[in-house]
Amino acid sequence: MLTFSPALGSTTTLLVPPVPSHAPARPLVVYFKAAFDSLDLYLKARAEGARVELWTNLPLSGRPAGEWYATAFTELELTQSDDVAVEESGTHEYLLRLRATLQDQVGSRFEFTYRLAYPSGRIQWLGEHGNNGVVVVKQGLAGIDLTGRWDVGIDGAYHIDSSPVVCAVGRVSQVADWAVWAWDAQGVPTRVGDGLAVTSNALILLPRRPNRGTSALESVALVGNKSARLHLSSEGTLSVQSPGVIGRVSLSVLEHSFDLLEEALSAYSGTVASHNSASLTVATRHPNAALPLHLLVLPNSDATPESVSIPLHVLQPLVADIRGKTGLVLFSPETRKLQALRGPLSGDEKALVDGASGGRFVVCPVEVVLVDDKTWAFSLLTSSKSVSCTVDRPEHPLPTPPPSPPARGPSRAGSSPLCAIPAALPQVSAPPNVSQHRRRASLTFIRNFPARLLRAYVHTVFNVAFWFWNVFFRALVARFLGEGLPSRISGILGLARSKTSPQPRTPDQLSKSASKDERRQALSQTHPDRYARSLDTPSNSDFPAPHPKHASRRHQSHPLRAVTHIVLSAILESGSELPFLVLQGDFPKGLHAALDGKALPTPSAARAEDGIFLVEFAGLAAGGRLEVFFDL
Repeated sequence: MLTFSPALGSTTTLLVPPVPSHAPARPLVVYFKAAFDSLDLYLKARAEGARVELWTNLPLSGRPAGEWYATAFTELELTQSDDVAVEESGTHEYLLRLRATLQDQVGSRFEFTYRLAYPSGRIQWLGEHGNNGVVVVKQGLAGIDLTGRWDVGIDGAYHIDSSPVVCAVGRVSQVADWAVWAWDAQGVPTRVGDGLAVTSNALILLPRRPNRGTSALESVALVGNKSARLHLSSEGTLSVQSPGVIGRVSLSVLEHSFDLLEEALSAYSGTVASHNSASLTVATRHPNAALPLHLLVLPNSDATPESVSIPLHVLQPLVADIRGKTGLVLFSPETRKLQALRGPLSGDEKALVDGASGGRFVVCPVEVVLVDDKTWAFSLLTSSKSVSCTVDRPEHPLPTPPPSPPARGPSRAGSSPLCAIPAALPQVSAPPNVSQHRRRASLTFIRNFPARLLRAYVHTVFNVAFWFWNVFFRALVARFLGEGLPSRISGILGLARSKTSPQPRTPDQLSKSASKDERRQALSQTHPDRYARSLDTPSNSDFPAPHPKHASRRHQSHPLRAVTHIVLSAILESGSELPFLVLQGDFPKGLHAALDGKALPTPSAARAEDGIFLVEFAGLAAGGRLEVFFDL
């Protein structure tokens, strides 16, 4: 008629995990299942108003120890009770979830049987005398078989020493019934895929729901000190090793693993951000990076099956010492969903709602940049340090100053006759007293300087004077003396400029200059020690040629200088697994990036929600200096 689990006449072992000596006893969840053999029997019992009940002396929370009582599988008014919950799992199957206090009952035996109760008061016992089911209470963890020299400490955890030799210390039965979390070398929590092995110094095992066994699986934390490494094989074998030294490994239910996790996660700058009966939240970061934080939210066994959440104010201490506390961005790498939190993190608002198998989130503060009338906010989700933001505005060149007077430059022997400076004619014999008849250097310069160049020099001087008069003095003189005198001065300066302006050379002048150049070249060949020019004097003109102007490297890499750019720069750690940037503001135009000065592939920007964009990069695994540019 009915099939029960555990069955009548059987002996079932209930494993009770140890608790710290200072902690109160915690109820253990025990499951009983009843199923009608056919749908017809189920419908008949329902039509008659029959009620399936468990009759037991298990110490239910709030009842005296050893007292027998009945608990109905289908008693709907008990679904809201803290002690008993009923769940209908099929058309003719029911699951009874019983919370029994068994911490102080280790070694005890209890019995149970089943019965049908009718509205008339009639009771139909489904067992026989002496055929009750038996429950034996032992200390241990459901679903985990420990081997080796484990001992239980006053902290309520199992402890064992590890050696340099790999040693098996236990086995996780039915690995598929667990969700396994581990931390990699960069401090990033990772959920281990089904059928995969994992090695870490901290493992979190969460039971998957629904649970169909008699003893409820407990969420557990398995941690080792800095010298111990844990390995969980794909078959469920648990082994430990401490290279070179003796380490220590501890195993505890998640609810009482606060101190163990704090010690194990110190290598990743980790901390337990929140710890209560519903969930445990762990925050870690890359050992060499300031941001971001990696948040792992883990439900305890008694958490709501659908989801868990934590209040926002729990996140405030995590970013209390981080610059840019105008808000936070929370990003889920698995679902690629993000949540932007603005303003102070206080109150009872909830965040990070996730399933019963736990969830990983990346937490990063928001940096705000105010440029002109626009506001941008960004959060870099990859492991980084020294994050900064600058505004690169276009450069406006100053007005061109007036030209400088031309300078006389040296000429080669074979220079053009149009621009050559005639050399002094050689003298056959020098006067007896050279020092007395030597000309002054200034006179020699003036006499040897061509009249055309002198005219150009005087013309330049008048140009400069005319420019200074018009820019600085004309308006001032006109203000005090009127326009008459300034007009006459401007006319005089203009006349001087026109009289001294260079005139084109005539053919006779060109021929005379060529004959002089030929005589000078002949003399230089006859007396090379006196008249020859130095061969390493690079000059082809009396006027120095202007140096070519080249754009700087910065201008060459960004040809559109009329656009203001926002430049985000950061030092990335190698092995960054989250190449994401969250931008809040207008859609980023002209988006491009470079790593250590080398251009990266064009980043992709996807709209996450209104005004928030998720930018993804490629090629950041090696780390280095990242620069992101986009137009204002």
